Amino acid sequence: MAFKINDSKDLPYIRVAFSGRHDDAELGQYQDAIFSSSGFLHRDQLIDYSAVDDYKITSEGLETYAECARNRQETKDISAKRKLALVSTVDLIFGMSRVFIAHANRIPGNYLVFRSNEEARAWLAEPRDPSTLKK
Repeated sequence: MAFKINDSKDLPYIRVAFSGRHDDAELGQYQDAIFSSSGFLHRDQLIDYSAVDDYKITSEGLETYAECARNRQETKDISAKRKLALVSTVDLIFGMSRVFIAHANRIPGNYLVFRSNEEARAWLAEPRDPSTLKK
């Protein structure tokens, strides 16, 4: 799995770009990297899968990833107001991103899947409506 995490203060959110092959075996590496990112607990994220050309993540892999994330010490300190925008133009990855959201329902944050970076950036830029955010 190839991924790049940009947590620069110059960006209004953490930008994660995946490329190449993406499979269950490497999800733990990604989780360790994103959880150790300096802005992880409170900054929004834009997670872009548009350069992935071989997606082999399974529903079981996503469930395991979400369960591990829920059990990490850092999860207790995550801001429930943060937004995570997942972007995919490929139907399979779009659908699996929605599967991830279903498994991530107990991880603080507000998650949506988009077909384009433009839509995702627009959502991330919207003011937070307290009535729509998870507590």
